[in-house]
Amino acid sequence: MRWLTRGLLLGYALAVVAPLMWILLSSLRPSADVVADPLGWPQRWTLSNFEDAFVQARFARYFVNSLYVTVWSTLLTVLLGSALAYSTARFRLPASGLTQAALAIGLIIPLQLVVLPLFFMLKWMGLLGTHTGLILVYTASGIPYAVLLLRGFFWRLPQELYEAAVLDGCSPVQAFWKIFLPLARPGITTVALFTALSIYNEYFLAFIFLSGQESESLRTLPLGLADLTMVSQYHADFGQLYAGLVLVMLPSVMLYLLIHRYLLEGLSEGAVKG
Repeated sequence: MRWLTRGLLLGYALAVVAPLMWILLSSLRPSADVVADPLGWPQRWTLSNFEDAFVQARFARYFVNSLYVTVWSTLLTVLLGSALAYSTARFRLPASGLTQAALAIGLIIPLQLVVLPLFFMLKWMGLLGTHTGLILVYTASGIPYAVLLLRGFFWRLPQELYEAAVLDGCSPVQAFWKIFLPLARPGITTVALFTALSIYNEYFLAFIFLSGQESESLRTLPLGLADLTMVSQYHADFGQLYAGLVLVMLPSVMLYLLIHRYLLEGLSEGAVKG
């Protein structure tokens, strides 16, 4: 049974790693070689595809845009989500039932169903076609998940910690910042990772709210990769296309490798229902 399990895990790992390695090797081949033999081993190596992706396809600008949107959306989601999770887990608020219902609706209803109202709302606020509007949408969509996970962390912390903080002269806000927030670091790391990865790779909402020629310089990496895909279909520059894919995937893989050890701890501790 053990060998069967190991075999299945090895097969799954190969199924995941093999396409990634094929994309990486293809990005290091001239476009003509990729067209002639898509599955062949590289006979000539080149880094010009990455240079073309950065300069001609403006991937450097798109990467800066994605980094800006991802960092701000993740920070706001973690900050607001942790504050709401702390308040609902530690205190009995008058509107706690309404808050729980709103969070449940936010988890159940797909965001695509409310794209049209959000579109007109951002247009009315003058935020359509801006990074600020997109950040607000990402933050609002990420808060229900953040509260769902982080509420378990705050709920399982001993009540004596809060009482001791109050006796030492801390207000509820000070107790949150100085005591409870540091203790919830595994959950915050988990929420931050999943939020950052989902925003960094998100295409649909960015396409809707950053549409138009005037927003071309504000496009994120998924939008830039889509443009590069369409251009490559006409010019057959598949080497540049694969280089763009590598540039999109590399930050996500590096981020996961840096903090993957916190994921299991965060998910297991946050699974306790508050």
